[in-house]
Amino acid sequence: MSIKQSQDAFTKNLRDRNMLSLGKELYRLLMMSEWGIADGRWGDAQGKEVDIGLPYTSWFEALPHCIKALRSGNPQSEEATTLEIKYNIKHRRFKTAHEIAKNWIDTVNVKSTYCYYALSIQPENYSDGLMYAKKGLRTNAGGYLLHGLLHHAMDNALRLAMDVLGDPSKTNYDLKKQLEYGMALFQSMFTDSQKYLDLAPPDDRLYRAVVAKHMCLFVAIKGPTHVSPDLKELKPFVDRLAVVDSISTDIWGPVVQTRERVTWDIIRAKYASAAAQFDPIFEQRAKHGGHSHEDVPEHVVTPDGLESLVEDLCQKLDQPLLDTEEANWRTHLLSPLYDETSLVLYTCSECGNPSAQTKKCGRCGGARYCDEKCQKAAWKQHKTVCKAGPLVVAQPRKEEGKD
Repeated sequence: MSIKQSQDAFTKNLRDRNMLSLGKELYRLLMMSEWGIADGRWGDAQGKEVDIGLPYTSWFEALPHCIKALRSGNPQSEEATTLEIKYNIKHRRFKTAHEIAKNWIDTVNVKSTYCYYALSIQPENYSDGLMYAKKGLRTNAGGYLLHGLLHHAMDNALRLAMDVLGDPSKTNYDLKKQLEYGMALFQSMFTDSQKYLDLAPPDDRLYRAVVAKHMCLFVAIKGPTHVSPDLKELKPFVDRLAVVDSISTDIWGPVVQTRERVTWDIIRAKYASAAAQFDPIFEQRAKHGGHSHEDVPEHVVTPDGLESLVEDLCQKLDQPLLDTEEANWRTHLLSPLYDETSLVLYTCSECGNPSAQTKKCGRCGGARYCDEKCQKAAWKQHKTVCKAGPLVVAQPRKEEGKD
């Protein structure tokens, strides 16, 4: 529909030559759809470009003229700024697009959803991309911008997590901090993927990739604590993926073996055998509660290097891997690595951005923030708790009107 509306807008411009009117309509369409501006051109029956008296032939090249017309009446036109950002993204001038978007947020409109959306695309570093996506989600985002911000948040968090977990120098060789920050990033991805699946239509072009990503994250975060060897807890998502594959194949084409799909296929094929191999090790540790090799009975076969890896991890964390009081070894299997209290220390209390560089409130020491902008945005709600004086870590703020 949006492509047809875009074509109609350019046809109308052919008649009235009004670039201001065209600019306003293209802005409206861009807010509705990622493809709100059709990538067409004026040409003859053979497809050859023709001069029809307009200052452009390629439709996207109409944007600079629309921007000029919009700013002639209003130098601070958000419509013009949005179209300028889109124009630069279209030509893959991401640095320029980011400079325009950041300047607009800093000087004019701190709640511009499209600017945050643009800043989360192809960022110079994944930490900034994730931060801007999270801040964008705190605006009145809707439609494809909401879905895009959620997906950009997931993608930047994943790339950042791979950097953090693969390079101890990122956390100054602090193993505990490295693991906690990595888990905070995984939890952020998991939350965003669940929200995406709840809100996006099943025919969205990214839906099937997000389903596969969500299942991989479910296993990574919950592990054997909540995931049975037969993966029965994931059956609703497996069934959903089958339905979405059928829909998306008709619309977008055959299933592509993306990294998410390949990872999920490996997990699905190997998880049961891996559980049979690894479960006895964790079970024996839960029963015996020690860290020595003698704690594992002879009949438990440990894969090469695993026993020393587990023991070394326990010693560096300076705590037992499992709760020795618990009869069911699965219940607290991940507790040292998945402690929600410690993960909150890496999460901005305002926008929910996971970061190793959050700064705590100087007054109560409880809330954590990305920067001064988030602290100021949160102050209206936080000041009642801050004045009351409880030194508790603030949870990420919930959406207004939601439980």
